[in-house]
Amino acid sequence: MEDNQRLRDISYARQCLANGRARRIREQLKLTRNSIARELLVGVGTVYAWETGRRVPTDRYAADYGALLRRLDAQITQPPN
Repeated sequence: MEDNQRLRDISYARQCLANGRARRIREQLKLTRNSIARELLVGVGTVYAWETGRRVPTDRYAADYGALLRRLDAQITQPPN
């Protein structure tokens, strides 16, 4: 992955977590924390901790989470025809 894109994904994930957007994206798409956890290969408690601000994802997980959030957000903002 290009370093600049990785940094943008890390920033996006942390921004979405800080302002609650990550949870809203998940809920709008009717996804569970478990489905997000499976996608990122983390425990459901980890996703809960991120969404509630108890923990901040490391750069590795933040990059993956940011990329996932961008894909999910695109489904909301540009629904398929």
